[in-house]
Amino acid sequence: MVAAGAGSRRRFGIVIATLAAALTPTACGIPRHAQPRAVHAAPSAIRSDLLRKTAAGLCAAENAQEMGTQRLGQLYDAPPGQYLTVQRAESGARQKLRDALAALAATGVDRSTLGRLVDDEDAVLTSRARLLKVLGGQPGGSSLALLTGPPKVVSAYRDVVGSYVAAGRDFLSAGLAACATPMITVLVGPGQDEASAATVEFRIAAACRTVGYVTRSQRPAQSMPGTATLGTVVQPGTQKHDDLYDGSSGQVSPPVGADEAIVLTSVHYPVDSATCVSNGTAGPSPAAPSATASPSPTAS
Repeated sequence: MVAAGAGSRRRFGIVIATLAAALTPTACGIPRHAQPRAVHAAPSAIRSDLLRKTAAGLCAAENAQEMGTQRLGQLYDAPPGQYLTVQRAESGARQKLRDALAALAATGVDRSTLGRLVDDEDAVLTSRARLLKVLGGQPGGSSLALLTGPPKVVSAYRDVVGSYVAAGRDFLSAGLAACATPMITVLVGPGQDEASAATVEFRIAAACRTVGYVTRSQRPAQSMPGTATLGTVVQPGTQKHDDLYDGSSGQVSPPVGADEAIVLTSVHYPVDSATCVSNGTAGPSPAAPSATASPSPTAS
């Protein structure tokens, strides 16, 4: 989920062109909404090594197109136009991934699994379309926070995160951990000054129980990796047990959800990437309560 550049677009085009030559869409391809979607049962793991590697490559290309992780790190209390720019770019990248997955050839159990993943992408795109409509209706001079207000924005964004995490769970079940990219949302933190290292909340919603993240500074240039378990709030560099936040700068709001981890930091050490690092272990079920999902970074 990184800002798209010309090189990224060329690489994505090469991936698609290669797939088109190697796996020409046939009757085995997955048309839109072709497969009935089971509500509770997780999809089976993909058996074909070629199909699994190809799908993982498509997800890697999509992640290079999405802007959530990098751009949303600078988007909190921003005007609607800035959010629209980011969300439109993410929707475009997600549409490319959905279409590329649907074009793959698969048979048997793999066909059913692939159909489920395509259905998941349709759900993500539908929720993103609703969010774009809501954002487009907000007054141009206002400022927004995707998880604190206005209420219509919060509801629409939670739906996006919810569909994104649900898709991630199915990707994990299918053996495609590389496709279950966490989604990052940014809010103003409880800290009153930069010295508190708690002025910005990076909320990482994920389908896996443990996420890895990287905070990055420019002066001096350095990156600092860390991990966090869903349902916890961490503050990197505090030397406390697992860097767990002790609440000394106030409480995060909304409270941390069951399907997210919160990294508290400052504008000088933003979180710029996040991954699943728990060997494909699924996180809470979709029914678990969450502050970021009405189980909706963005990321994402």
